[in-house]
Amino acid sequence: MSDLLLALPADQRDRIWVRLDEKHAALIEEIIAAPEPVAVIEAPAGSGKTTLVQRLAERLNVELTLAPSYRLGKNHQAAICDMRTLMGEVQARSVLDEQLEKCILTRRPNWNQPWCDKLVLFGTARVFSWQDLCLSRAELGEILPEEQAEQLYADTRGWPWLIRAVLEDSALTEQRAVSFLLTYFLQQASLEELAVLRLVLEHEDGLSCDAALKDRVFEVKRHFQPLITSRGDKLCWALPRLVDAARVAVGLRIKEHEETPVRLVTSSLLYENKMVPQAICELQLAGREEEATRLFARHGGPFFLFRYGRQAFADVLRGFAADNGSEAVISSRALAAAKAGDSGRAMKIMSDAFGEDYADLSTAFRATQQFSVLLRSVRLILATYEDQMVSEETVHLLDGLIREIPSTDHFSRGSFYHSMMELHMRTGEMEEAEKIAKWAIYHYEQAEVPLLMVSVRIYQCNIALKEGEIPRAAAMQEEAEKLLESMGMEAETERRFNRLVKGCIAYERGDPQPLLTFIDRDMEAFAIGEMWPSLADSAVYFGAQVLNRHRGMGPARSFLEGWRVNHWQAPHFRFTMIMRRVELLQDNGRWIEAEQHLEAIQGRITRQWVESAKQELAKLTDANEISVALTWMRQIAFERPKKTELLEQLDMFLGNYEVTRNQARMLTSVKAFVARRQKNTTLASTVFLQLLSDAARSDSIGSLYEDIIFLEELVNDRQIRSFILSRDQLQDALNSLTKADENARAERKDETDPLTRMERRVLMIVAEGASNKYAANMLGLSEATVKFHLKNTYRKLGCKRRSEAIATARSMGMIGA
Repeated sequence: MSDLLLALPADQRDRIWVRLDEKHAALIEEIIAAPEPVAVIEAPAGSGKTTLVQRLAERLNVELTLAPSYRLGKNHQAAICDMRTLMGEVQARSVLDEQLEKCILTRRPNWNQPWCDKLVLFGTARVFSWQDLCLSRAELGEILPEEQAEQLYADTRGWPWLIRAVLEDSALTEQRAVSFLLTYFLQQASLEELAVLRLVLEHEDGLSCDAALKDRVFEVKRHFQPLITSRGDKLCWALPRLVDAARVAVGLRIKEHEETPVRLVTSSLLYENKMVPQAICELQLAGREEEATRLFARHGGPFFLFRYGRQAFADVLRGFAADNGSEAVISSRALAAAKAGDSGRAMKIMSDAFGEDYADLSTAFRATQQFSVLLRSVRLILATYEDQMVSEETVHLLDGLIREIPSTDHFSRGSFYHSMMELHMRTGEMEEAEKIAKWAIYHYEQAEVPLLMVSVRIYQCNIALKEGEIPRAAAMQEEAEKLLESMGMEAETERRFNRLVKGCIAYERGDPQPLLTFIDRDMEAFAIGEMWPSLADSAVYFGAQVLNRHRGMGPARSFLEGWRVNHWQAPHFRFTMIMRRVELLQDNGRWIEAEQHLEAIQGRITRQWVESAKQELAKLTDANEISVALTWMRQIAFERPKKTELLEQLDMFLGNYEVTRNQARMLTSVKAFVARRQKNTTLASTVFLQLLSDAARSDSIGSLYEDIIFLEELVNDRQIRSFILSRDQLQDALNSLTKADENARAERKDETDPLTRMERRVLMIVAEGASNKYAANMLGLSEATVKFHLKNTYRKLGCKRRSEAIATARSMGMIGA
């Protein structure tokens, strides 16, 4: 008992019984005065019904007995009958036909006598319920202080026997409570009622009841009041003080039956109530593996996860026998492994069960007789977790699957389009991916699977991010967030994905903090869990960029190294990591080291190829080759910005239809830089204007940060800056770019660092082994100016020669190792 009730003084406890006595006295007069000739007192044991009837007998001068034929009093005016002795309507009529002035019938809520209800409907009888015998919350509030009244009602619902038991705490032992419940509530409970009670007791927050259970809910509430109540659409245990005793009592009654029938009844109830995962678990506990498997397959098998959530999916899978050989169970175990970030184990599970042919995507899709539509659908899903490129021939094979899926099977058709979307994104076919995304959304809407709609919206957001369309990305992210808020299931992985793209959008709009927060709090869980290669690309791209701009090259490089060590070793991901590392080195002026990494990339796109290419740049179609060529173009442009044919080459490259919007932005930044270095200020101003206009229109100022090494000269050029600032609509974009760059440099600059920005840049280049002439050429300076900066650097660091200055700067963290 709570301290609040223990503290009740004796006089307040006595007032409870006085108040109850007064209530019964008033109820007796109401019963006698009621115009209906029959009064039905319907209340459970412990409500004070017997005491009330005794007082009624005294008041009516009737000798109380349980025999239905016994009536006393002048002219046989009244009768009091306990309904336990009335077996049916005929016997009841033997009492009622005597034309008594008042007939008082008592019964418990779980006694089923329809003829009695008919009397009420015909206006012959009036029912007095258990609430009329018990103390209400308001009545307790008239006797006790507010808190004690609230607590006592919550514990007892005003039930007299329980009030007494609670206030005399030693009397309410579990043994006595169990015995009371067994004797007065559960003795005649049906197997179905026991199953419902057990379910209610297992759901502390209440058992959600679908329309299919409404009739059962009504009967259970009636038969077991005041133990059971309802809150909204939930059936709840009303008395927390009796919950432990009730679990024991219900368990004892259930043990009187065989376990299997009880589980089957429970499973049937759960299934009718649309609680499919719980229904399957009950079948598993009943040892009905085959029935559980059929029900699991009927509700999606591997797609069960997306309807009912990860936890329910895991619970059901654990319940199946290890040797369960059904396609539905095996493929679900594989999908669970992929969702946990282990795509290798997923493929081993499938290959062990269905043969080595399954491991090869194109082979599996050619073997239509060997592998069912379900198995091929799962193979396609697993392909989205594998970091590999898919050939056009294989894509054509995959497209054939949709013709085998019925048009009404919206779930499976949505899954097909969902998977194909990832594969098209991987090959850079963003327009096709966006088109497919719309079909996926349509089918998922028809199938009513919001979890997968969230996933598609995040994909669409990622597509928009890669294309530099930030307003569209934000709209998709907001749609995903709304869906997540409306869902009733756990979806932490999807919420984490949503936080990632939301951080990327904020970064593009000039606010790095949400993305930095994601890296600090979520990146580790993101990196070791479920992963889509296309989303991993964005995480790597934006993560390295924001860390480089706001925490320095060291943290950014460590971030990339962590991915390289802990993730896929497939060629595509290794290539992605190399390219990000090269871009990071270029962004930090580490051009010699960047060139070494570029030269290590195997393929036909070399420095020599890019330096001599013109029309060839416009004809490149392979996404990886375009990426390598663009990075070489940045390298060449920074080292040899005055190369005669460079502007023509850049225009050719910009005319390539396969170049993404973000890649076009990078090439445009390089073009503006080259134009300025070639003293074509008009062209430089025009191109820079175009670049800022596009960034302002697409709300993606952050996408320019990576190109600041090319753009800073234009930002600081008075003539170009004046030209840009004459366009009012671009002032904010230019100022944001300038401020963002200044803030990032301020965050990264150590207060003890005495070097200017140019001094540090010169030192970084010569630290890589470059000569003064090479450094001058790269920075657009004269050799004399380079020497001037180096002398200032030696003086500030207290050194006499280049090697000492480099060593000192590295030890102080001014430049990387």
